[in-house]
Amino acid sequence: MEIKDPMYKPDDYVVNGQGATGFVVRVRDYNFDDNEYTYIVKLDDDFIGEEPFIIEFEYNLEPCQEPPKEGDECFFITAIGNVFSRKWDGTYYDIRNMETGNVFLTKEEALVDLERRKVETEMLRLGGRRTFKKGENNWFIYYNDGLNVTVLNESAQGAIYFDLENEAYKAIKIIGESRIKRYLLGVNK
Repeated sequence: MEIKDPMYKPDDYVVNGQGATGFVVRVRDYNFDDNEYTYIVKLDDDFIGEEPFIIEFEYNLEPCQEPPKEGDECFFITAIGNVFSRKWDGTYYDIRNMETGNVFLTKEEALVDLERRKVETEMLRLGGRRTFKKGENNWFIYYNDGLNVTVLNESAQGAIYFDLENEAYKAIKIIGESRIKRYLLGVNK
């Protein structure tokens, strides 16, 4: 078996499956059974008044956006869907917005994410659901040289499912292929 290189290096900014963010301090171990590394990560918990601490993360790390530098202009989406900018100052408000994925470095990124949220909401209103129903039909919209609909036999992270095939096609017709492709599936063709 060939040992692969670690996915993350020291100083990479990451988030784990529970949403905790921090910097990789070092690569700890290689697990031959899972062909994965374990990392030691220093969490960014000092915004709640405690000293940052080091924790061992197992295999569920993802790259994470590094916090902006103090004074950088950032964009946020309000609860009613407005995009506004402000200077990053690392306050509790800034950190909490970043943890929920609501900090954008450009206005364009914020507007694209706002549109993604709108498309997802429309799909849910048109009969979609986030819950995977084991042993039942879970119709799913995907892209492969155009939008297609298929039944998934296993859950997919972030997916919106429909009980009936025609509900998925109806959502495509009402929302529009181009909006679903661009904002939900990230296809710019």
